[in-house]
Parts: sequence; C-alpha cells; structure tokens
Amino acid sequence: MTIPINVVIERHYDNASFLWLQRDDAFHNQPHYDVEDLQELDDRLEANLDGLHVASDVGWDIAEAGLKEGESGEIFVGGWLAAKACDEKKLDLVIEAVQEDENNHRALIFALSWQKDSVIETWCEVFQTSDKDKYHSLLVHLIAESRICSREIMIKALRSDNIRIARRAARAIGENGQRDLLDKLSPFVGSEDKSLGFWSVWTKLLFSEDVNLANVRRELHGESSLALRAVDVIARILNGDSLRALLQDLAKNEDTIHLAMVGAGLSGDPYWIPGLINRMDDDSIARTVGEAFSMITGVDLAYEDLVRDHPDELESGPNENPEDEAVDLGPDEFLPWPARELVAAWWDKNKSRFISGQRYLCGQPITKESCEAVLKAGFQRQRASAAMELMFLEERPLFPVNAPMWRQRLELG
Repeated sequence: MTIPINVVIERHYDNASFLWLQRDDAFHNQPHYDVEDLQELDDRLEANLDGLHVASDVGWDIAEAGLKEGESGEIFVGGWLAAKACDEKKLDLVIEAVQEDENNHRALIFALSWQKDSVIETWCEVFQTSDKDKYHSLLVHLIAESRICSREIMIKALRSDNIRIARRAARAIGENGQRDLLDKLSPFVGSEDKSLGFWSVWTKLLFSEDVNLANVRRELHGESSLALRAVDVIARILNGDSLRALLQDLAKNEDTIHLAMVGAGLSGDPYWIPGLINRMDDDSIARTVGEAFSMITGVDLAYEDLVRDHPDELESGPNENPEDEAVDLGPDEFLPWPARELVAAWWDKNKSRFISGQRYLCGQPITKESCEAVLKAGFQRQRASAAMELMFLEERPLFPVNAPMWRQRLELG
C-alpha cells in the first residue's frame, strides 16, 4: 500500500516538533545526556526538518497550521522553515504565534541560530536595518546565541528601553568575551532592575573584575530564577574560606541546601567530599549530592554500580492528578541514586589522588586540556561547567553546549 505524500510530510512535522521538545529538554533537564546522545537526537531532528524543507509549500502549509497550537515544538519547526527560506512574511507569522511565552521565544531564537552562518548573517542584516521593534529583540538574542561580536549592536542594546533586550546584551557581552565593553556595563551594576544588575555583575566577574558581589549573593535563595546562575559563578571565584562559609550557611536552610550541594560540586574542591557522602542517604537531595560528587571526581555512579534503588515511598516526576500544578520534571529526575556505603568505599580507595584545596573537574585538575576533554566526552552539566572554566582560563567566548552538534563539533575540531 502506498502512503499518501501528505501523510509522510505530516509525520516529518510531528516528529520534528516532538524531537525539538526532546532536544530542548536534553539541555535543561537531562543531565545524563552526553555528546553522542545529542548527536543522535540532532540527526533525527535534522532528518525530519530536511524532509519538511524538501516538501516546500506543502511542508510550510502544515507548519503554518501548527502555529495555532502555540507550543514551542511547533514554533521551532515553523521558525526553522521560515528562517531557512529567508522569508520575512513567514517569520512574522511565527513571531505572532510566539506571543509573550518564554519557551516559545527561546524556540524561535534557536530556530534562527540553528541555521548555517550565511543564513544567520542574512537575518542579522534584515533585523539591523528594519524599523520593526520585534526584530530588534531577535537581533540581540540571535547574535548572542551565535556568539557574534558586535560592539555597536551591544552598546545600542544596553541603552534600549526594552529591559529584556538590555538584560540579554549584558549577559551576551560576557558570553562573547567582549572585554572592550566592560566599562559600558558599569552604569547598570546598580540598576533598579535586579536582573539587569545581576547580568552586568556576572559579566564583569567573568573577566575577574573587582566588583561588589551583593547583586549576585542576593539571588542565592530558593525562589530566585537566577539562583543557579549565581552559584555557578560564585563557586568558581570565591577563595576557599569565603566559599566554605557561604556554602555552609546555605546548607543550613532547606530552601537553599540544594544550591549548597551544587556549589560544592562546581567548586571542584575535594574538601567537600566527606560531607557530600554523609548526605547521600537524604532522599531530598541525594541525587544532587551524587552529581556534585561526580562533578569533582569524574566517577560515573551508574557505570561503576555505586547506586541504590529508587526509594519506594518517594513520588517521582509529574503525576496524573489534573489539579496538581507540579507537571515539570525536576532537574534531578534522571540522575542516579548514590549508595552511600558503596561511594564511601570508592572514595577510600581513590582519595589519595585528590588534594583538598585544589580544584578538579571530572577527576582531573582544571586545565585547558582537561576542560576540552570534558567538552568532548562529558555529560551536559559537566560540559557546561567545562565551558565556564575555559572562559576563566583563557577569556574565550563561552562554548555553546546547547548549540546544534554540527556547530559544536566544528568548534571542538
């Protein structure tokens, strides 16, 4: 039986929309993904996108109809097709469907940044010369995700009345390694907008600027959307005693103990390992603790069989209760459960390889070579940590661990 061509194209569309959701989730909530997992996912996604592109008008008609769903998977596919075709009218339809949804906005930015360099350059020219306000935001986000350095655009963006644009510019200056623009951030360090102030300080810290850490420290609480970003930088720049005091203080509060465990792992200091092992029986933070242990030592808990079963009494993931608003998977959902006694035995055998006070990432002292090795073979959060360390070591642009794998492999060589 011959399958109608429209049915095949619709399958490409459904598959691509679903695979984008998987790909987006792989970066945010799938810490067990490594480079090969991402490559496999990207290959499947790109195959379906190519099928839609080859289908031309039929493929676009299906994607345009899907925009009515207002979901990020459909936004990504529609945005990718419009961007690849360099068609402003089609892109405007996608922008209209995005509305004010943050996930949809991110999907559109990635749809643009997943294009080849020549297509990205074309869109940057379109956005820069347009008088459409909606294009100005896309321009700043696109060059940020694509690691394109533009002094003129960044300065203009910092002065924008659109606070969202100014925030992204402050962050992008750091991610792009634009040291020449640090002085332009100084007026925003004390901004009334806490997010803009945070990213201004964050960027200055990446270049070892001597700035007041108050804007970063105040985000170290359970309700802040910037909490993990804050601990990500503080754990790398504070000296031993200051960091130990801060993390020990965070560990005293159940709302911030998760941040303390993450910070211990990012610090890379084996000093924390005995304390981490002692907390591995606490089901509320055990998986976070296990990941912190692996971040320092490099041991794969599951591969080395240093794990225990999922606690029977602990509910995992979203449930089927329609009145329960907890529908998102937690950041630890796919992490293994460490077995305290087994991990302790492993540490007793291997601790002589580690020196308290020295920083390690995945079992190796932090160097350019060790970080590049993690980028090529580590799990996603380990790779993100390696990218940050390389920024501090060499003041290079932040390696884009969430970019399509073909672009990542070009940069990795």
